[in-house]
Amino acid sequence: SGDKIVMKGEADEKPGFRAGDLHVFLDVDKHIRFQREGDFLLYKKRLSVKEAFMGFEFPITHLDNRTIWVKHEGVTQPGARMIIPNEGMPIIGGGKGDMIVEFEVEFPRRLDQSTREKLAQYLPGPEPRRMPNGTTPVPELLPFDLAWFEREMEERERKKKERQQKKKKKEIYESMSTTEEEEARGGRSPFGGGRGGGPGVQCQTQ
Repeated sequence: SGDKIVMKGEADEKPGFRAGDLHVFLDVDKHIRFQREGDFLLYKKRLSVKEAFMGFEFPITHLDNRTIWVKHEGVTQPGARMIIPNEGMPIIGGGKGDMIVEFEVEFPRRLDQSTREKLAQYLPGPEPRRMPNGTTPVPELLPFDLAWFEREMEERERKKKERQQKKKKKEIYESMSTTEEEEARGGRSPFGGGRGGGPGVQCQTQ
């Protein structure tokens, strides 16, 4: 979105004037499967744990309804990105960008004890750490809700701004009060003129 195409001499014409240029601004609608990133085309694919470990083959239906088959052997990390050359967005002036395939790995929510023991035999890595005896764990780990988190951060930011505004108003009020007290002790009104027997403005009559 935001790309501009300039068509020379294609604007309105008037007698005695040269035709201006026609500026065409492109606004790309959202797609159900793809997301544009400049000249790149982003496609998100969810893998099972088995596919992430063992490899995968799957088709992608392109914007022009062509079917592209993707194949990969080996381990795929969550969040990994891979490139399919020349399958992205058309580039003004010629050529195409690349397609980016971003992988998400869907882990099972629960494992029975038998499966856990089998995985522990084959999965690499150190043994899980254990809490020392007598240690109290946190009460509960809650699922992370991005929408709730964003609302919470907005609310905190709003309260922070309110506190800053109140602090600023208090500082202004205190500054004004201090000025009035200093002027009063000096025998002058903060609004000008004399007060309290001080040397105010003297008028003479002739």
